[in-house]
Amino acid sequence: MQPKANSHQQQASPDPAPPTTATNPHGLFLLRESNLPDNSKDHTGVDIVAIHGLNGNAYTTWKHDNGVLWLRDLLPDAFAGSRVFTYGYSSKVFQSDSAADLRSFSRNLLNLLNAKSVGQQQPIIFICHSLGGIVCKQVRT
Repeated sequence: MQPKANSHQQQASPDPAPPTTATNPHGLFLLRESNLPDNSKDHTGVDIVAIHGLNGNAYTTWKHDNGVLWLRDLLPDAFAGSRVFTYGYSSKVFQSDSAADLRSFSRNLLNLLNAKSVGQQQPIIFICHSLGGIVCKQVRT
């Protein structure tokens, strides 16, 4: 049985995470679009990309047991006007040719960032967990 949430605790957003059919979704997923006009004085103007780590998942890595997906439900409040993405890849490289796979994941990330115009109009902030930092570091333009 789950304990009752205190009134001051953050609850999950009524908007669900983008639907996924796979238990371990791969790709670049937009979690939250900027909700401010570009000419707003409160516009932070950043794209935020989260990359999970070893044996992680594009969604569950960033989700609390109470259902709060903090990348979507909490982070945008601190960066008004930001776009928030999560990147999923097959992180079970422990049992594979990891160096080749890491380069492949990094190239895929770069291609997806370019395809979705991430970082082309505003700076990018990367949030990386363990192996995700290596995937990010290997991205080269």
